[in-house]
Amino acid sequence: MPLLDVKDLTLNFKVKEGWVHAVEDVTFSLEPGETMGLVGESGCGKTPLGYGITQLLPDNAYVKGGQVFFKGQEILKPSMKKDGRLDAYTSEMRNLRWDEISMIFQGAMNAFNPVYKVGDQIIEAVRIHKKVTKQEAMKRVVELYKLVGIPKDRINHYPHEYSGGMRQRAMIAMALVHNPSLIIADEPTTALDVIMQRRILTEINNIQKEFEMAMIIITHDVSVVANVADKICVMYAGRIMEYGKIKDVFKRSSNPYTQALFAGFPNLRGERVRLTSIPGNPPSLVVPPEGCRFHPRCKHAKEICQKEKPPFIELPSGQRSLCHFAHEVQDGGMGNE
Repeated sequence: MPLLDVKDLTLNFKVKEGWVHAVEDVTFSLEPGETMGLVGESGCGKTPLGYGITQLLPDNAYVKGGQVFFKGQEILKPSMKKDGRLDAYTSEMRNLRWDEISMIFQGAMNAFNPVYKVGDQIIEAVRIHKKVTKQEAMKRVVELYKLVGIPKDRINHYPHEYSGGMRQRAMIAMALVHNPSLIIADEPTTALDVIMQRRILTEINNIQKEFEMAMIIITHDVSVVANVADKICVMYAGRIMEYGKIKDVFKRSSNPYTQALFAGFPNLRGERVRLTSIPGNPPSLVVPPEGCRFHPRCKHAKEICQKEKPPFIELPSGQRSLCHFAHEVQDGGMGNE
């Protein structure tokens, strides 16, 4: 049984211009101890998907369809209001958050309250879920700081007294307070230099293996997930374009968007090729394109792509691709039209 099983999840946001179709018919699963990279350009729906799983969506977010199962239990239904919005503070979800599902938020500086010491904020996360004294909670914080490589004498400092990398490590420590089964890491290496990125990712990977945690890493940077993920989920304009084991997708991608995304990142081990960017911009999700949402930017697009929504095609190599011509794209038979 999968640890996390998302089925046909659709999330819309109500704004003055209309409805933002942020997440549409998203389906994937995650096994215990497995890591999935959720990648795509900015604005493609990655973060709303993560927030939908943890049920931390704003009041203008509506679930228009789908289910989310965690350890076999449907976790959206108990929180669902009649109009499709989610109550973020149901007892069922409060018991799951931090204990079973935790999140490393994007932008650690903004995730911490600037007027409280970092250690006190982590202690609060411990004591809300466990009946322990402040001294016992502090002991847990000391253990976590040692685990993520922060000197314990920094526990009583404020967020602004931490460096960017240290704040990110403290956020990881907070996410680990109860050894959850699943961590959703939203851009865990944003704004960090490449050396610090490497350290953070290595620490996350080591911690995950030690405690057998599953993880979803949300990022626009393909290179971040290349060496740490077991599977990859490529999103564009609210939809999953390609999904499968990372070695299969990297070796023989079957979706034009995935190929275009990969072409913008250098391969340090393969032959040297000129990097290329994807022409144009992602579409408005208030009025998304008909048919395949990538067709206005796709060099392989044909008439059917403009009119008909593509099906998910299962490929012999193992991945699934949202493309009318997935087999041809994978085999390189589409040419350059």
